[in-house]
Formats: sequence, C-alpha cells, structure tokens
Amino acid sequence: MQKILWIFVLLLPAINASADLEWGGGVSAVVFPDYVGSDEYQTLILPTPYFRYTSENLTVDRNLIQTKFFEQGPVASELSLGGSIPVDSDKNRARRGMDDLDWIGEIGPSLQYYWLGNWAADNALLLDAPLRVAASSDLSSAQWRGFTFEPKVRWRRFYPFHGLTVRPQITLGALAASADYHAYLYGVKSDDATASRPAYTAQGGFAGWQLSYSTVLQWRHYVLAGALRYINTDDAIFADSPLHKEGENILAGIMAAYVF
Repeated sequence: MQKILWIFVLLLPAINASADLEWGGGVSAVVFPDYVGSDEYQTLILPTPYFRYTSENLTVDRNLIQTKFFEQGPVASELSLGGSIPVDSDKNRARRGMDDLDWIGEIGPSLQYYWLGNWAADNALLLDAPLRVAASSDLSSAQWRGFTFEPKVRWRRFYPFHGLTVRPQITLGALAASADYHAYLYGVKSDDATASRPAYTAQGGFAGWQLSYSTVLQWRHYVLAGALRYINTDDAIFADSPLHKEGENILAGIMAAYVF
C-alpha cells in the first residue's frame, strides 16, 4: 500500500481532465528505484482508485492538491507538494544495517512564468520553480529534513480527435536540496560505517537533473495513462556517497482506468 504513492507521482500530474468531477478505478503497474541513486528496483501491479475534482483555482485528487495563490499576467503561484515512500533498509544492500527511511513529505510555494497559456490552460509552456520544506515521519512523530528546489520547464498540450483526447506533457529540470535533506538520504553516520560503507557527511547543493514524458489518452469512460521519468545524478553533490550506487535511474508506470 505504501508503494501506491509512486504510481500517482508518475501518472496523476499528467491527467488534466476537463470535467469538474471524475471518479472510477483501474489497475496500475510501476517500476521504480528504492530511492534516487539506488541500483535496486521494485515492480508493483495493483488496483488503483481514480478521483479528480477541478475548478478554476483548485484541483484535488487522491494524492494531489493544487491551489492557485495568485495570477498576474504571465506570472502565477500555486501550492506544491512532494515526497517519497519509506524504505526498509534491511531489504536494500547499500543501506543494510542502517535505520529505515521514513515517509518524506514536502510542501511549499511554486512560482511559475508562462511563455504560452496560463495556469488553467490545457496548452501551456512554462517555467515552474517549486521551493518546498521537507519533513520525515514514521506516522508517530516527524523530523525536519531541510528543503528542496526543483526548477523546471514544462510543456503540456491537449489534442481532441474524434472523441479521443490526448494530453502529452514533457518536463525538463534540475534538482537541488539542502544538506539536511541529503544527509537523511545519503549520509552515513560513524556508527553505520563498515569496510564497504565508509562514514559520509552530505552537503547541500545540486542533486542532478530529470527529464520526464507522460501521456493520457481518454475515450469516453476509458483512460490510459503512461509515464516515463529519467533522473541523472552523476554530477550531484552526493555522487561520492557510498549509498549512491547508480547515476541514472528510470521510473516508469502505466495505468488503465474506467471513469464514471
């Protein structure tokens, strides 16, 4: 159940339905690394509920809330959310013997500049720069984990074709985070150091770059969504961490749903 978040992180940002309310269900399959920079992957196939409400200033679905703070000409701002799922360190070779990674939640404002379209437009080209604070939690307590910054260029489009709608989206951007955030994911305390995993103090700064593509096809009540994300951390500030095992990660997912 914890892994469901990856499916929605991959697929739901691409779904921009025109109806005010849509709900239904389907099945999803997703492939993802244990964490960015890990060389171990998981594959998950499971039933997936579908819910989405849209209005002029608010979008709500099962794992995403977007609300517009302001819009003035080509400039807009909205609430940005992010996060990652827990990792059982005993099931990851690089982290074996270390504390598990808890849920990470991120929240903050995103400043946007539109070269084409606007916040509500299906056809848009924009610069999106979210700055979010982060905290980890085991659902009984929470701890501060610094902040993340992920500026990116995003293009989205809407194509109607004889009852079929196609909504592609492409995103290219950089990743950055504070020392606290990187220390939680890639730091190694002296108590956790081994012959093959030396102690490591993480620093804040550049965390790599990402390129993603997603497409949603909808025909009547049927929705098919697919997404592919490439993340490169070869030149990240934490690239020399003993927990950084892979400089290139691929996340992929597909969802088929029936919408009532």
